[in-house]
Amino acid sequence: MSKKVPEKENPKAQTTPDAEAPSGAVMERPDTGGMIPFLSQAENIQLLKEQLGRITKIDFPRVNLPSGKSPGLFDTTPLTGQANSFAEKLKVIILYEGPRAAYFEKSFGETGGKNFPDCYSNDRIHGQSENGKLQSKTGLCKGCPQSAFGSALDDKGNATGGKACRDSIFCFFLNSPTDIIPGLIRVPVKSLQSMEKYVIHVSARRRELWAQWTEISMVKKQNQKQLDYYELVFAQKEALDNADLRTVYDTYRLLLPQMEIETVQVSDVETHESAYKGDVDRF
Repeated sequence: MSKKVPEKENPKAQTTPDAEAPSGAVMERPDTGGMIPFLSQAENIQLLKEQLGRITKIDFPRVNLPSGKSPGLFDTTPLTGQANSFAEKLKVIILYEGPRAAYFEKSFGETGGKNFPDCYSNDRIHGQSENGKLQSKTGLCKGCPQSAFGSALDDKGNATGGKACRDSIFCFFLNSPTDIIPGLIRVPVKSLQSMEKYVIHVSARRRELWAQWTEISMVKKQNQKQLDYYELVFAQKEALDNADLRTVYDTYRLLLPQMEIETVQVSDVETHESAYKGDVDRF
């Protein structure tokens, strides 16, 4: 890997991230600025509240994980806006993480473009449905038949041994302390423990996730059926300074309501990600 040029000596790092990151590269963090210099921090945040208050739903740019048959690269095209943009690692500020679950009645090949789950949960405790297809008689995820191993079916209707309802964690992140709209990576079921261990690691040091940089990478593994998949790896990096902490905290408070209601879409879930009872110790 080539030696990374410090940002102050690299003018490109101050404008846009690398459009095509080579293998082994960490996606550069753009310095987007964004705050009006003659206004106070509070005045800038108030302007953003007024502007975003007219928007009912934010389309968070999603970073997709590759299948086990593909190279271990994050597809960062939604973040950069440039085609064929990939990175082996992401260095980000995790703004918020929250559990999710989603059940689609039809197979992924039969959705016909439908993007919303038939039954879902934004806390993996209480189920919700917008079309009257709540799968749990009690309304709770615990004990729901679609959350049991063996409930998942493939496109041909054959049992796969996995769960029909997909557990995951939504991880919202910033590429720069001055970013306003975070990116979103869906942490799949086989990476839940890795994410949870990292949250515990950071919390044990009395720090918030958004108080430092985090490096996200992936390692290839195999499930019980000898199918390859990628597991996410989280590593704590340097802490933010006080000025950046204030900026990121204001962004967190501003966008928390929108991040909390963001729901799994069919495009987030891939058929190759199914986990089996022996793949994970707990959900």
